[in-house]
Amino acid sequence: SANEILKNLELQNNIKIIYAVEAGSRSHGWESDTSDYDIRFVYILNNRKSYLSLQESNNPINGKTKAITGKSDDEMFEWQGWDLNQFLKRLQELNLTAIEWIYSSFVHWHIPTEPNFLNTARSLVESQKRTKPIFDNYLGTARENYTALILKEKKVRFIYFF
Repeated sequence: SANEILKNLELQNNIKIIYAVEAGSRSHGWESDTSDYDIRFVYILNNRKSYLSLQESNNPINGKTKAITGKSDDEMFEWQGWDLNQFLKRLQELNLTAIEWIYSSFVHWHIPTEPNFLNTARSLVESQKRTKPIFDNYLGTARENYTALILKEKKVRFIYFF
């Protein structure tokens, strides 16, 4: 199960997962019989002293990217996790992926001792009152899809059908 995977990731990487959601088709209710689980999570290092370093590469997991990625042997579960610092930077940049995570209705894991995490993350986004980065991202996706569908220059990454 997703919770078992998250518990194992905590043990294997010496981290504490503070928030985990489902992304992809299952998060929107569009899954099929063959859909996998796309687990996305935010974590903090158990070694809190490493946050005091000025060098990002001090994180022992994937160096500067601070990402934990992988998939199960049967490829039914795929995961990606970001360190809290990286996640907050992405929220500040209005990264659509990070924004989708905090507004997901399919939550796998939320630490009861961190009840303000979601409210704080959402406030960070909403307080910026900047829509241009979000608009630019969607406009870029629309241009790519137009090129792929109308001009037939390349494949579409993902198209929503209702």
